[in-house]
Amino acid sequence: MEKMVVEKDKEKVRDIEVSKEYLVIGQGNTAEILQYEENKILKLFREGMPYLTIFNEYQMALQVQKVVSNVPKAFELVRFKNRYGIIYEKIQGKNMIEVLFEDLVHYKSYAKKLATIHAQLHEKNTDITYTVKHKLIRDIDSVNELSPNEKMKVKNYLGTLDDQNKLCHFDFHPGNIMLRGDECIIIDWMTACAGNPCADVARTLLLLKMGEMSHIHPCVQKALHLLMARMGRVYKKEYMRLTQVTEEQINSWMLPVAAARLCEWLTDHERKKLVQFVKEQLARLNL
Repeated sequence: MEKMVVEKDKEKVRDIEVSKEYLVIGQGNTAEILQYEENKILKLFREGMPYLTIFNEYQMALQVQKVVSNVPKAFELVRFKNRYGIIYEKIQGKNMIEVLFEDLVHYKSYAKKLATIHAQLHEKNTDITYTVKHKLIRDIDSVNELSPNEKMKVKNYLGTLDDQNKLCHFDFHPGNIMLRGDECIIIDWMTACAGNPCADVARTLLLLKMGEMSHIHPCVQKALHLLMARMGRVYKKEYMRLTQVTEEQINSWMLPVAAARLCEWLTDHERKKLVQFVKEQLARLNL
């Protein structure tokens, strides 16, 4: 039924032209960000991205903006040749990574700010029906680097973890925080779901510790990796102080979150690190 609804919606998507005036102002692993109008940007997904994934991000953005004020408004889902995109409100400012490279000495204060925003987000209950566990199971099933037996062990372990009904971003990192004056705007809600905040925090820590971007220079990549790792330690300590969750509660989600990330577009280096981490976790938990 969902597939039929999505396919029907696909036929209604407006075709647009992308001229040379639509400057690329940002890059990600799954999409380019183009200047569209004075106060709007076009998030143009890379060719091959499943339409259902893009459709779900658009629907999620519409739903999230009803309950979270510090998010960009989503206006329309569009198509350019074989690529789909979403027109969003343009947030004037820089993302937290860009600001950090200009102000490295204050990285701890930005890490604490990241923790504060995340803790505030996790105070919100949600009626989103797509849960953290649904997402993790679906992603784990799509992983090629793990054996069927290993995937079953991870999913069985996942079933023992506590459920909650809090709003989770599930791709929460400095690159998805835009700074507009003193205001922090949370962008890129493609992976939003409902569940235990500790799963969301585990995902953030994993990104800060191991995350890599394929389109930046190796020297910048190395510097970014060191910076994010340092931020991760401060972020975790501050988040635990604010919420009273324990390191053990957060770490309990690391195995399924890491296993699920293997279904994503990753550098070869990050993929190898994740596979090793998952196997070490399986051994540590005696699974």
